Amino acid sequence: MKLTDTLYLARAGRYSSPKNTNDRLPIVYGDLTDGNEGIWPLPCIDTTNFVYCYAAHAVLSVANGNSISIYADGVLVDPANYTFNQSNNYESQGIIATVTFTSDQESKTISARGKGKDSGGILLDNIIDILEDFLRIECGFDLSIFEATAKSTARAKCEGQIYKAAGVINGDIEVWQQIIQMMGSFLGSAWLNGQGQLVLHIDDGN
Repeated sequence: MKLTDTLYLARAGRYSSPKNTNDRLPIVYGDLTDGNEGIWPLPCIDTTNFVYCYAAHAVLSVANGNSISIYADGVLVDPANYTFNQSNNYESQGIIATVTFTSDQESKTISARGKGKDSGGILLDNIIDILEDFLRIECGFDLSIFEATAKSTARAKCEGQIYKAAGVINGDIEVWQQIIQMMGSFLGSAWLNGQGQLVLHIDDGN
């Protein structure tokens, strides 16, 4: 994959009984627990067993601090009416996070608030860590894409400023465009140096 390529998200159609085969499976980062309603929609991947995809990957467990809220047509659902699994190899199609209801929700729009990907039981919320995860895990790049000193410095600046990042990728997007959006959220920037490495920069006011 190249930086100018489009990342196509996994589709619900990989499962045997989805509601809509072209629904995208969301990539979820950071703490998205604020508010009083769902922040992102959950695609139904199994209409027979009432299973919805919370995220296209494993996420922070409840034991490690995840706090999820599920909504049906904007109404908070009693946790007794669903089961959350933060790491589920559903139908042997790869690890995802799922919400399984005790009854049919097919006519309703299901959405969620909660937390996303973790690293060793700790929430990923530094934008540089998130960007690295996005490029390495989701897009298949290796560490050689980064200019190491700039990456490390940018990460440290985010830590020093206590910057916390969160967001959901739920649509196909050009990789470079996603990089610019992520860095721009913190008044940062990114470019390629003469060696073709990605340089990340966060302005700390100095």
